[in-house]
Amino acid sequence: MLAVLTTAGALAAAETSVPGIGVDDFVRVSSDGWNFELASTGKRFIPFGSNLVFNYPGPIKQGLRILVQDDWDPGSIRKVLQAVGALNMNVLKIFLPADAVLPNRQPKTGVQLSDMSPPLLERLDYVFEQARASGVYVSLTLAEWGMHSRTWWQEGGTFL
Repeated sequence: MLAVLTTAGALAAAETSVPGIGVDDFVRVSSDGWNFELASTGKRFIPFGSNLVFNYPGPIKQGLRILVQDDWDPGSIRKVLQAVGALNMNVLKIFLPADAVLPNRQPKTGVQLSDMSPPLLERLDYVFEQARASGVYVSLTLAEWGMHSRTWWQEGGTFL
């Protein structure tokens, strides 16, 4: 549940003054198969957080699709992560809608991401950088909503 996806530079380069959260800290299931712990220390981790959902007025912006919106708003994401940290939450679930991230049939030799500006990986770098600065772990979730509208999905297409 608490898988953390990182892009190359964001976590390694980000600095934080939050105790207990270091560059190599990932959350994993503990050996008892029931609890969570920090991978680097074995310290018990009790997740307390929320889904990232923005309440946008009107039909154009969709609250769960914040990372893939055409009008990328990094300032709002920074403010949300700061607020989450200030509320002593330690995890935020962020959705990546598969239909927006993987819109086309995928090549057998790799992954083709959607074109967006800034590119998705830069957006993720920013999110992880801000999350680290706020002391918040990110549970990044690839959601399959909307895939029923993709022809390649209906034809038995594969992600990889």
